[in-house]
Amino acid sequence: MSKIIIILSLAALLLSLPIVHAQENPTVAILRFGSLRTFDVTEGAVLDVLESYGFISSEENAVLHTRQDLQGEKINIVWGSADFDLPSANLMLKTVLD
Repeated sequence: MSKIIIILSLAALLLSLPIVHAQENPTVAILRFGSLRTFDVTEGAVLDVLESYGFISSEENAVLHTRQDLQGEKINIVWGSADFDLPSANLMLKTVLD
């Protein structure tokens, strides 16, 4: 009798676990308030790190250095710049968060 109770308890526990669905690729938004040389260096370093961890390929890295959006196999990358305009920065952030 105790074996049946244990089996039923385990079955109830397994049925109560949430079902894991396939997830979309993570999206990284690289945003800046305006264009400065230091931002270009930092963005290049971020892309190199993503490549070193295998999120993007070397070809994708080369394309991303031109600040084009990427819908890759493992990751999505979105670019944005407000060109030193505060209202544009606000809209850019709202768009990216949606």
